[in-house]
Amino acid sequence: MADGDFEKTVKLTAGGASPSQDMDKTVKLTPQGQGPVKLTPSQNIPEPMPASLPSIESLLPPVQEQSHRPGMAKAIAAVAVILIILGAAWYLVPGMLMKSAAKLSAQGDHAKAAKQLLWAQSLFPMDKVKYMATMGKEMRLSSDLAGAQAALEKVLKQDPDNAIAVREMGLTAKAQGRNTAAFEYLNRAYQSNSNDSEALTLAAQIAFEMKDYKNAVPLYQALTQAGGSAQDFFALGTALKETGQQDAAVAAFQACLFKNGAALGVHKMLTRIMMEKGDHESALMHGELEMQGSPNDPELPDMIAESALKSSGNAYAKKDYMRASGFLQRGLKIPSNGTAALHYDMAKVCAKLKKTAQALTHLRGAIAADKALKIQAKKDAAFSAWRKNPQFIKIVR
Repeated sequence: MADGDFEKTVKLTAGGASPSQDMDKTVKLTPQGQGPVKLTPSQNIPEPMPASLPSIESLLPPVQEQSHRPGMAKAIAAVAVILIILGAAWYLVPGMLMKSAAKLSAQGDHAKAAKQLLWAQSLFPMDKVKYMATMGKEMRLSSDLAGAQAALEKVLKQDPDNAIAVREMGLTAKAQGRNTAAFEYLNRAYQSNSNDSEALTLAAQIAFEMKDYKNAVPLYQALTQAGGSAQDFFALGTALKETGQQDAAVAAFQACLFKNGAALGVHKMLTRIMMEKGDHESALMHGELEMQGSPNDPELPDMIAESALKSSGNAYAKKDYMRASGFLQRGLKIPSNGTAALHYDMAKVCAKLKKTAQALTHLRGAIAADKALKIQAKKDAAFSAWRKNPQFIKIVR
């Protein structure tokens, strides 16, 4: 063979490939001891590839894996681990902080508990509103009332019926002296949870203090139905009285007395009710009982005097002069603005009982207390038999 290239058409089949996967490729072959041979691709190659020729895989450049793949896998794995850790932190840490805050709160360190809950919120827990509401509570307990109010207001904007926030807002408002708001929230707290005795008690007390007796009545009725204290029954009786429910008020005050609540002023309240009902004898009795426990009460003497006068007047009208005398004597035991009237009526009763000396003594006492009674005595038919009596003339002169 002469030196130099020669052309030959061959059909190359890649190892393992089917006939349909034939590959046309022009390659140069250099037989041993000869110059290069150039093969030209063709669709139709009549003779098969010599067995001595190398496979197509050996002719193609080897495919090498990229050297950066192991490093990238490690980076992806590291990122995945970090994400798992962050996910666990997001899920677990807020709960851990909540538990830590609960411990601090139990120990009385409410300020630190509030800080723990603030940190927990920075992790965006799933129930962030709960963390905010609990933080508001801890702020209130640490006396940070402004902070508590701000936190709770945020909660209520997101969840108007949040039970913790509604209750805590009531307690915060009460501590701030905002009684109207305090009543609104505490009443809501009780209405949504009838077992919340603290909310019930505070709502009732606030309504009573604000003289909102209409709202106080059902709340104190709920308190007393569950047992209630003497103070609860007293407040209920007062609220019932002020709303015109006198008979129910009497029953409440009697229950208060049964619970040893006399020192609360129950008899005085019963005196008022009985006077309004026209039961002056009962009013006199309760007034006297109240006077035993409250001897310095400035209102009681006049209440007793009025009750004694009216009780005596009823007996006098029935010509029961002895009974009338008894009521007046009870009234005269206590100095009051009614002393003059009591003496005057006692003079009239004694006149009917033919007790002239006693009658003149009481008339003298009446006029000494009120000079204007002289004119009345001169015209009073009860003293007509004494018009010529020197002592009577001297008294009324």
